[in-house]
Amino acid sequence: MDSVFQQYFDEMPGYVTVQNKNFQIIAANHQFKNSHHDCIGHQCYEVYKNRTSKCPVCPVDDTFKDGKRHCSEEKIKTSTGKEITVVVHTSPVLDERGDIILVIEVSTDVSELKHLQDQYHTLFNEVPCYISVQDRNLKITEVNRFFKEAFGESLGEYCYKAYKHRNAPCTNCIVLDTFTDGKRHHSEEVVTSTTGKQVNVLCYTSPIKNSSGETVSVMEMQTDITEI
Repeated sequence: MDSVFQQYFDEMPGYVTVQNKNFQIIAANHQFKNSHHDCIGHQCYEVYKNRTSKCPVCPVDDTFKDGKRHCSEEKIKTSTGKEITVVVHTSPVLDERGDIILVIEVSTDVSELKHLQDQYHTLFNEVPCYISVQDRNLKITEVNRFFKEAFGESLGEYCYKAYKHRNAPCTNCIVLDTFTDGKRHHSEEVVTSTTGKQVNVLCYTSPIKNSSGETVSVMEMQTDITEI
């Protein structure tokens, strides 16, 4: 490699390797070498995952087959045996005739992000309220453990069917109100569990927005106030 290019290659963030059609690592940047000692000349699956054969789903193989870029999430091991989660991007290297001769693989460590996501899901599941996430069609896309215990799995069901046993949306629906104006709303409702028990709940809705600020889902939280 040209010395300037080599410097850029070595300082690239993340784990970067160049692999041939036999999945041998023929080049790697500093960060990869620091985490995976003695990697040059070895097969990627041996270095990454201590395997003796190619992974069943391999983005490098996919790139060699179709010449396109691919992306996947993988778990790999460092030379110390530590398992980390990475997002993998592959890109083809072509010769003068346009044939694929090598594939560059860039892996970004997202272990901390995955840890935070796991913490979020734990918190989401253990909050002592009924929580559901609904799309614009009022179909339930996610629920917490407390909700499942009272109303069943309910994923893919209409909210009004799941906990009010209705065949049409409620007349005054605060989830639709949140989709309309992007604001939080609250109301008092009576819902029915899978056992037929009626529960008085205080409902709050909150918009879930994308990067453009558009409301793509609504989270609904219901607190049991029957005793009150």
